[in-house]
Amino acid sequence: MAGERRRAATRADAPAQPPSSIERHPSSRRLGITWLVTRAVMLVLCATYSVMPRDLEYYVAQAHRHSLTTGMREYPFPVAVWLMLPAKALPFAGYVALFVATALLVDLAATWLFARHAGRAAAMRWTVFAASLGPLLYMRFDLFAAFSLVLVLVFARRRPAVSGLAAAAGAAVKLWPAVFGLGLLGPGRRRITHMVAAGIGGLFWAGVTVVAAGPARLVSPLTWQGERGFEIESQWGALLGLARVFGSTPVPMNKRQGSWEYTGALAEQWMWVVKPTQYLVDFDTTPLQLVDVRAFYSDSQVSQELQANFDGGGRARGVMGLYWFNGDAGGQVLNHFWNPKLPNSI
Repeated sequence: MAGERRRAATRADAPAQPPSSIERHPSSRRLGITWLVTRAVMLVLCATYSVMPRDLEYYVAQAHRHSLTTGMREYPFPVAVWLMLPAKALPFAGYVALFVATALLVDLAATWLFARHAGRAAAMRWTVFAASLGPLLYMRFDLFAAFSLVLVLVFARRRPAVSGLAAAAGAAVKLWPAVFGLGLLGPGRRRITHMVAAGIGGLFWAGVTVVAAGPARLVSPLTWQGERGFEIESQWGALLGLARVFGSTPVPMNKRQGSWEYTGALAEQWMWVVKPTQYLVDFDTTPLQLVDVRAFYSDSQVSQELQANFDGGGRARGVMGLYWFNGDAGGQVLNHFWNPKLPNSI
């Protein structure tokens, strides 16, 4: 009897054994099954939903209408080239298949990185929340910007230089990964290493943009956003959304430059309050505001010149060269000589 009590006490005091691989396997299996099932459903929806490839249609249209240096100026130049270059060489169905396959591989890589560096629980959260976006996840390039932020978070502690380069690559896709990733870093030497690497990577992508497309292309994502009206998801647009739901004045919506915006008289009046002096064309060049029209220009040009000079010691001289020019001119008048600051409008 005493021997049994001693053996029981020994078993109770023994340290807990680590779970075996058989006990750990179901968690990995659940993660794999969840990922496979949800991604299979998403791929089926991608193949059957005819309304999903609208963004891809826009990328292809931009590739066919513009050159690599002038198309999709609302996006950073590196990602614009990456989106348009295959569209110039592939039919639309092939382009969609390539885009979806690339997005699927990026999604798989993000899941693997979370499972390896943050645990299977983090990978499961990514799997579930990414699946909640449905096939839209594979039909827009926002996944690639999010993946750069995954790299920033995963390597922030172990390899801050890699994390910084990933932030720079994210800024070459969309601007927010670099800003958002910097806010998640703690103080210390790792933060400095991250910022130095991000600065080096940013200078590299900026240099590529300036050399290939000119300085104006470097800031075109910022200036292009300023040319837009009240997008439905913007802060100022939220007030117009409330007026559309609860107000008596109609607030119509139109799609312009690939985005839905509020238009109409109320939106025009609100624009004069928010941007009283921006994008005003003074046609009469007088202090009067009679024909100050809200409009914007979207002109761009890139030119290169190669020259060769010959001097034969005074007996003969000559010059020859090649000149290349590529430009676009466009714009839009956003009101019809209507000024709410005047008592009578025309």
